Amino acid sequence: MWVDDVLGRMATGFAYWGSNGGGINLRVDQHNVMQAARIVMDEAERFRATVQARRLGLTVSPGGGDPVSKEAAEVLNAKFWGSSDSYYQRCLDYANMLEKLARQLGEAARTYGITEDEIESMFAGLAQDDS
Repeated sequence: MWVDDVLGRMATGFAYWGSNGGGINLRVDQHNVMQAARIVMDEAERFRATVQARRLGLTVSPGGGDPVSKEAAEVLNAKFWGSSDSYYQRCLDYANMLEKLARQLGEAARTYGITEDEIESMFAGLAQDDS
């Protein structure tokens, strides 16, 4: 998350810095669980779109016609986007993890008595917001 996003979420009253410096913890209850799910899902979609939009900028061309330049470009391209352990893939995995968290918050909403229709409506609304 970007700093301004984090500060905005902290102001909502359910996101706060973990005491061990390990990131942000969410404190949800029946009053804010749907808001938390929406914020996390919005962040997942925003982050994924940003990463995908910048994918082409991760391509490295050889600096010259020599074999070292070509090999260096291949290694960097694999590291940046061209392998299953690339930075690009790690970013997509992070976005997927955020989406999974949002879905888990949706499951938690059920335990607070929020109806299936309300939960599905919220997630459907996210898909419509993107179009």
